[in-house]
Formats: sequence, C-alpha cells, structure tokens
Amino acid sequence: MHTIFHQSLDALAEQLRHCVVDADSFLQPLVPCQLGVCKATCCHDGVTLSSQDAEVLEKFVTDRQGDLANLGFDLPPNGIIEHVSGGKCKTRTRAAEINDLADDYPAHFPNTKCLFLDPQNRCYLQRLAYDEGIHPWSYKPITCWLHPVVILPAGRDSARATLKLHQVDKDPQTQPGYPGFATFTHCGRRDDCGKVAHEVLAGELAALSSLVSRDFVSEITAPADCDWY
Repeated sequence: MHTIFHQSLDALAEQLRHCVVDADSFLQPLVPCQLGVCKATCCHDGVTLSSQDAEVLEKFVTDRQGDLANLGFDLPPNGIIEHVSGGKCKTRTRAAEINDLADDYPAHFPNTKCLFLDPQNRCYLQRLAYDEGIHPWSYKPITCWLHPVVILPAGRDSARATLKLHQVDKDPQTQPGYPGFATFTHCGRRDDCGKVAHEVLAGELAALSSLVSRDFVSEITAPADCDWY
C-alpha cells in the first residue's frame, strides 16, 4: 500500500510477518465508523508519533501547505507537532466546544480535537488523498488508520508480536482516573448491536494482510485447532 511513512510501514510489516493473531478479540461485535455520531472521538487527542514520523509529517504539510489550505486547513504558527513527556511527539490539538463532541463523549477525555479535523470531523490528510484519487490513508499516520487494531510487541506474555483488539477489561491505558482509551471510542468499544469486528475492520485487515502475504481474516475465522504458524 502507498504511504509517506515508509520506514514505519516496513517496521509494521516486520512485526506482522511473524505475529500471532488473537482471533477471539476480533469476534467481539463493533459498529462501523459513523462520523455524524462519534464526531471523531478517537481523534480527540491527536496521534502519537515517533520522532521520525513527526519529521515526515511536518515536511509533507510544509510541502503541501497550499493544497491543504485549499481544503480549509490553517497551519498553526507553532507548528503541527507537540512534544510530550517521555520524548514522544503527537499532533497538536485544538479546543472543542461541547456541541462539537459526541453525545456520549467520555468524561475522562479532554475536550479537544486533532488539528487535522475539519468542521465536519473529516481528516484533511485523508481528504487530500481522496481528492487526488489515491488510497485515502496514503498521507495519514499509520496508527491513525490502524485504530482500533493494535500490534503488541513481543514481550513477557508472548514470544512473538500479537495482532489484536483491546477488550474493555484489558485496556492497557487504564490508570487511576483514566479507565481507558480504545475501548471508550465508538470504533473500538464492544457494541452488541454491531457486527463481528473482523467484518467491520475488513479494510484494515486487508491492508495489513497485503503487507506480508497473509490472510488475517482467514486466520481469525479458521477452526481453533488450525495451526497457521
């Protein structure tokens, strides 16, 4: 797939090549993204980036400033990247009014929006790619379009990376006063009125499959005793 974040895509592919799949997590019901309802809740705090991806995005926005401006994007005078604790970077945010947030917006989320969201909560980066007739995720940071899918690195719980969805009782970002992130977004929380997650996230899983010549949907839906790797 086409992306401006080449090195991050290569690193992602390396993880996916040998990862295990938490099939059960992709059987939970989710509902498809509906911007009119969620108002981009998952984008409320911007997106965390590596320093390398931050540089790539800054250069892209500088080079394409005119094209983005034609869509209505205003480049802030202090830039698009904010440096946060731990040496990390994230896209800047703007304050959001209550009527610009979802009706069930989580109380523990700050009332903010990623600066790349337009008044209809559409991503300027995605709009630009769409207008140019290329894949709509071409200019979006990988962790943006990947949400709510995660790839956990190898570690204490698994000798290999794990492709999965977080579940409400296992959201890794839970801490005192902050009950979680992914499982509180419309696209990442269980909804018994929805469809199985691997159907809702077919586009994301297809994109990941294409990177490593695997078929993640088939692996998710295979009988439990099927040993893929």
